[in-house]
Order: sequence, then C-alpha cells, then structure tokens
Amino acid sequence: MKRLVVAFIVLNHGLFAQEGNVSLSLVDKPVTQILNEIEAQSSYKIYYSTDWFRDYKFEGDWNDVDLKVALNQLLNPLDLGYILSGSHIIVLPFSHLPESSANQVKDADLTPIIHLTDTRNDLFPINSTGLIIGKNNVDTEGNSSVAGYVSELSNGEPIIGALVFVDDPFIGTTTDNQGFYSLSLPQGSHTLHVQYVGLEEIIQPIELLSDGDANFEMTDDIVALKEITIESERDANINRVQLGLNRIDVKSIKNVPLVLGEPDVMKVAATLPGVQTVGEAATGYNVRGGAADQNLIQIDGATIYNPAHFFGFFSVLNSNVIKKLDLLKSSLPVQYGGRLSSVFDLTMIEGNKKELSGSGTISVATAGLTLQGPIAKDKTSFVFGARTTYSDWVLNLVPKSSDIRDSEASFFDLVGKIDHQIDPNNSISITGYYSKDRFRLSSDSTFAYYNANGSFLWRRNFNNRLIGELRAAYNEYDFEIDFDENPIESFNSGYKVKDQNINLDFNYFINDRQKVDFGYQFKTYQVRPGSIKPVGLESLIESSSIDSEKAHEHSMYLSNDLDLSPDFSVYIGLRYSLFNALGPGTVNVYSSESSRSNETVIDSLFFTDNDVIETYHGPELRLGTRYFIGNEASLKISYNRTRQYIHRLTNTIAVAPTDTWKLSDAHIKPQIGDQYSIGLFKNFGNKGIEASVEGYYKKLINALDYKDGADLSLNQNIESDVLQGDGTAFGVELFIKKKKGKFNGWLSYAYSRTFLRLNGEFPEEQINGGERFPANYDKPHSFNAVTNYRLTRRYSFSGNLVYSTGRPITFPIAKFDFGGAEKIHFSKRNEFRIPDYFRVDIGFNIEGNHKRNKLSHSFWNISIYNVIGRKNVYSVFFETNAGQIEAKQLSIFGAPIPTVTYHFEF
Repeated sequence: MKRLVVAFIVLNHGLFAQEGNVSLSLVDKPVTQILNEIEAQSSYKIYYSTDWFRDYKFEGDWNDVDLKVALNQLLNPLDLGYILSGSHIIVLPFSHLPESSANQVKDADLTPIIHLTDTRNDLFPINSTGLIIGKNNVDTEGNSSVAGYVSELSNGEPIIGALVFVDDPFIGTTTDNQGFYSLSLPQGSHTLHVQYVGLEEIIQPIELLSDGDANFEMTDDIVALKEITIESERDANINRVQLGLNRIDVKSIKNVPLVLGEPDVMKVAATLPGVQTVGEAATGYNVRGGAADQNLIQIDGATIYNPAHFFGFFSVLNSNVIKKLDLLKSSLPVQYGGRLSSVFDLTMIEGNKKELSGSGTISVATAGLTLQGPIAKDKTSFVFGARTTYSDWVLNLVPKSSDIRDSEASFFDLVGKIDHQIDPNNSISITGYYSKDRFRLSSDSTFAYYNANGSFLWRRNFNNRLIGELRAAYNEYDFEIDFDENPIESFNSGYKVKDQNINLDFNYFINDRQKVDFGYQFKTYQVRPGSIKPVGLESLIESSSIDSEKAHEHSMYLSNDLDLSPDFSVYIGLRYSLFNALGPGTVNVYSSESSRSNETVIDSLFFTDNDVIETYHGPELRLGTRYFIGNEASLKISYNRTRQYIHRLTNTIAVAPTDTWKLSDAHIKPQIGDQYSIGLFKNFGNKGIEASVEGYYKKLINALDYKDGADLSLNQNIESDVLQGDGTAFGVELFIKKKKGKFNGWLSYAYSRTFLRLNGEFPEEQINGGERFPANYDKPHSFNAVTNYRLTRRYSFSGNLVYSTGRPITFPIAKFDFGGAEKIHFSKRNEFRIPDYFRVDIGFNIEGNHKRNKLSHSFWNISIYNVIGRKNVYSVFFETNAGQIEAKQLSIFGAPIPTVTYHFEF
C-alpha cells in the first residue's frame, strides 16, 4: 500500500555525479515504464508518484541521448522536474523545486505534496523527514495556510469532523461536510495530527514554507473497539462556540434497540436532551418547546416536509445511506433559516471511489439494500439505496380497539447520489430522493403520499482560504385520499407543497483565529392547499378547491467566527430575510368590529399573477461566545432570532399525512422566535466522559393556534379559524456521555415548558379567557438512557430507558340540557394530562468475526421493544354509554415486541 512519504531534503545542486546517456524507444509506453528503463540504464534510483502522470503519449526514439536532456524532454510537458539527492533522482512538480535547483525552469503554482512510490520509502525514514508544504522561493513572512481533504483510504469517502491540529502551539480545526480543513500556522517545522474516532491517528511532520495543500487518507484502527458515540471530534463539545449541537455518527447506532428492528437515526435523535415526541413511535419532533413544523429537516440541502413512514413507526430516511446527522437546537449559524426551533441536517454518504461495495438490512418489517462504487475510479462514484416493507402483519399487533387494526399499509423509498471530482479544486454532486406511502384505514379510504427531492452541489476551492458552494434543490410533497366505499360519495382529495431554492455560500479562512461566512439564498414556494372532486358518474360530491399560493423568499447573511484570545471566542452573525406573498389570489377584508368569520367579510381584494400581496422582512441576529475554564471545561452563551414564513395546519398532536401547509399572507403573519441560551461543558479526559448542562429561554411571537372547534379541511377562509399570539418556552437540559470502555452510552434529562397566550380583541379570539396555557406538546420532564455493554469484541448488550410526562389534554367535565338538546361542557384547553410515558427496550448484538479479508461483514441484532409490556397511553377518547360519558385510553403497543434484524456489508 502506498504510503505518504515526506522529505525536507538537503539538495545537491551540482551536475550529475555519474554521467550517462540513454537509448530507448518512447512509442506507446507509459511514463512509469520509461522511467524504469532509464533507471535500468543508469546508476540512479528514480522516485515519483504515478498520480502526477497523465495519459501522455510520446513519439520517437532516444539514441544515446544525454540523461539530463532526456529527463527534461520527458518531464517538462507534464509540469514536472527533478532534483538530485546523492544517487537518487526525485521527480517533483515545478512548485516543489527550490529556486536554486538546476531544473527550476518555471514557477507553476501546483499542489505541493510529495507522494513517492512505496518501493523507495525505506530510503527516507518517516521519523527523520517532513512533508514539504509550499515553495521556498515565495516571499512571505509569518503565517501560511495548509489545507486539504481527509478521507478514508478504503473507499475515498470524506471524513466529516476529523480533528486536524498541531500541538505546539495548539492550533486546530475540524473537517467540514466534504472532509476539507484549513489551518493557518507559523512558517517552519510542525507536527500535524489527524484524529477521528475508530480510525488510526496520522502524525505527520511538516515543513511549512508557504501556502500549500496536504491531503490525508485514514485507515481503520483495528485495535480499538468501536463504541457508541454521538460526536466524533475530540473535545469538540468544549472547543466550539456553538451551543445546542449534537452530532450523530450513523455507524454508532447499530447497537441501539429500536422499534421493529429498523435502525433509525431520527429515533436516536429523540433520545437527546430537549427532543421529544408526542406519542408511541411518532415521527414528529418537538425541540425545546417548539411545534413539530418548527423543525427544518433536510438531506443534502433538500427539505423533507413529512419525515414519517407507516403511521410514524419509521422514518422516511434510510439510515444505510446517511453518513451523519447534525441536530442544531440553538445558536443556529446564519446559513440556516426559515424555522424557529431546530435543524436536522443530514448528510448522505459519498460513493466508494475505490471498489464496488454494499450494505443491507433485513428485519421483521422492512428490507433495504445500498450499493456504492466507482464510475471512474478515484474520480466519480455512485450511491443507490432502496427500502421497502412487508409489514401488514405488524397491524395485527395493534389493539383491537384501534381503527387501524384491519388496515393495509406499505411504503418504499429510493435514493441515489453521484459525486464527481472534476479536479483538485472543483467537485460536483447530485442527489435524488423519492418515497411513497399507501395505506387503507378500515377498508373505506385509501391514503397515499410521496416525498420527491433533488439537489445539485458544485463546490470550488478558490485557494486554501476561500471555499464556495453553489447548491440548487427541488422539494415536493403530495398527499391524496381516495374514497370509493359508496359510489354516491366517492371522491378524490389532496394537496401539494413544493419549493425550489438556490444557495450561494462562501467560507473565508482569514487566519487560524478568524473565519468569515457569507452568502445569498433564494427560495420559491408553491402550495396547493387542497381540493376535492367527485370520482365516478354516480358521485354526488361537489368539486371544490382552495386558491393556490406562492411566494418568494430572499436571504443574505454574514458571520465572523473569531478567537479574541486563547480562551475567549465569539461568533457574530447577521441574516436578513425578505418574504413576498404573491398572486394570483383573493384577500378578504373583514369588519373591524367583530371577529373574523364568513359572516364578517365586507370586501375582497383580487391580485393577478406575481402581484405582491404582502411583504415581510427583518434582521435575524445570531450571537455566541465561548470561554475556556481550565483545560477541559468551557462556558457558552448565545442568542439567536429566527423567522418562519410557512406553517403546518393540523388538528392532530402528532405529525400526520393529512396535515396541510400554509404560507404567510395578508392575515397570517410570520412566526418569530428569540432564544437565549447558556451552557457549561465539562470533559473528564482520562475517563472518556463528557457532561453538559444547558439552559434556554425562548420568546415566541405570532405563535400559531386555532379557535375552539376550528375546521381546517378545505376551509376557504382559513384565517377565520387561525389564531396568533405570544408564547414562552424555557428549560434546562442535562447530558452525560461515556465514550470509552466496555460500558458506554449516554444519559439525558430535560425540564421543558411551553406556554401560549391567545388573547385577541374579541372573545372568539381568546383561549382560556386570554390566560396562558400549556401547548399541546408541553411535557415538563423527559429522561432517556442509552447504554451498551460489550462482553467481547463480538457480543454486546444494549438497552434504552425512556420516561416523559404525559402531554396536555382537554376533558369534558359536565353535560347539561339546553333547549331540549344535550350539550357538553369542556374544561379549559389543555387543563389535564394523559398518564406519564415509560418504556424499557433491550437488545443483544452478535457480530461476525473481525477478519479484514471476508466476502461480507455482518451482525445480528435481537431486540425487545417495550420489554415490560407497559400500555402507554397514546390518546384518550370519550364515548357515551347509557347516558354516561366514559373516557377510554388507546395504546399503540401494549405488549413486548421482539424483533430480529440482520445487517450485512460487503
């Protein structure tokens, strides 16, 4: 295997000590063969890298040609030269050649990395030499930058979050989503370290002469055990300025027992502090007191509007194609906007550029396969993943009282990606995703929905300090209901939301203490809120539709990440967003003397195509600070403002496919959030333990809710049932993670409250008399424990423990007779709560042997979900029986659910 050999060489600049001529034919011979024949006819050993040779064709013959003339004729057309060290000829790009070299004929600014074939490495011991970076004929002083990419040797996949640093003085950074790093260092000699959990550390001496590049390929650390980790970077939790960031490496979740045996990175995210779900196996998430629609979920820059498969039991995101997930809960970088609570930023794997490989999962409910490999070796790769379900039997596990027991359900998803390295400074990637669900409830209606997404990314390194990215994305979500049980009532109903966006993002590394990010983003929205039409000649259903909506959103941003001292760093960012609601459309004008309703419309305004109906805009300030307390602790404080211009309309607590989306318009204003956060982070280095405590306070402006008895289905005047008011969310989060040793995992606890106040001018616009009340997703206490105990390198036990407070609910508390009709009187909104939630899962993992040379590597996971068989309450509903109102509880899984899952890689 070729090894990166580095040399700071004392050069002999004289003439060849051993004169000689060469005679050979050049026709149809590769450069390597020509060099080998030259070597055979002389007394010199020649060193080179095959990476520098293009498919260059030479013509003619050498008949007793001087060796120096022959080398110049051969190498100069390839922008290569040579230097002499004793009896060794070292072939190098011109940019490596010192000014005094006899062969320095021009000054080409090429990559300054010395790669030599491993057949000669024994002549240059690794401990006595260093990697020459830059050119010694460049007139520079002080600091220079070294930049490059870190990837896996086995497949060429970029390594995200690898730590690259020198330790004297300590200057470090981490690689980005493309594996890129940039360090500004004093010129001279250094020892460069590259670290990543589970991979062998690279320790590389360097001699930094001027700005230059150094790429590294990392190999598996076959000695260290692979452990469950959430973040891969050493001490990143205390080093970075950002609060509220959790990074999940998908490779680490294989030991976590999950519902129905399906590895699910989104379900693992729900075990982190501040992240809650409202019910059993629900896919909607509430982060730091925010509604489910306040989370931005994106994969390679494309937005996922409905992240649920199969009633929320599965995520639409196939974990086999996901490389990592960044969950950002506060201190959002200015690149992100459009949501109030969080960002789930998923990055797909890049294809194996070396050889064809694959992985798959077979469980009791689903099966998935992922293939990846080179299209053009070392330059172009592909990834393709597919997943489907054979899960009708799962519905038999649902209680008989549930409407979905006698239902049918199926889903599939497809994802693909192509990555191409144009040259060392330019790369492109194309990602496509499609998923579809189809299910029938109680044999009367068929529901179907799909997500369709695509994105294109062009990344360019202008130099070691400036990186630019151009990204374009298309996102679409469509939902339909078909009812055909009764011919006279047969209908088709549905809605669609789609958007397109173009982002232009730049990162500029000023020096080792300062980085600037800036860019521009443009997005278009198109929403078809809903329609219904008859199906068949006998149907009596009347056609109806809601006017379509569209809008444009512009955003510009600028941020500065600055180390003011070795202990104190700040992040300052400003994002400015502008939103235009556009025609065609009709805007109702309501009487100012009463609440909005169909009866109080006094006029209508009509707008033609692309007329501006309403404009909203404003700044979004992002601030963050970090102060080191000793060597292994830091204190962080942050503030961020966010704006949200698109809203989810729903009558359910959990995310459901029937939810629709609504753009801000003349009546519904954007939601605005101001979040203040503070956190203390502490590492116990020798024990491999990380701990943190974070507190936050969030103020919500124009928070969205609904009138009592609101009808959201095909409502022509939806603004008459929508209410907006103020809200507050606050909480404390505790997190402890153990990364090393046979026993590892994490514990998380959060105390979180969310209150809303809807106190409109008229009684119909007031909830609970204008007093504040807990939001539907307010769950004060939540606790999660994820543990793994490794018996041997092949056998391990894992377990989950989940507890949370029951969510709020509104109960009927009295009934009375009014005008001869029985009426029900309800409590204040969300005055009561369903019972608390508690669940324990266990798993046993069996890995195959760890031989490197195997046809495939595999492991088995045996899990029991809800091992204690607790009947956790998903919802409470009411029935009248013999004149009495009875409350009944619905549980999704009231018994232990055993599953067996087989994972394999080849």
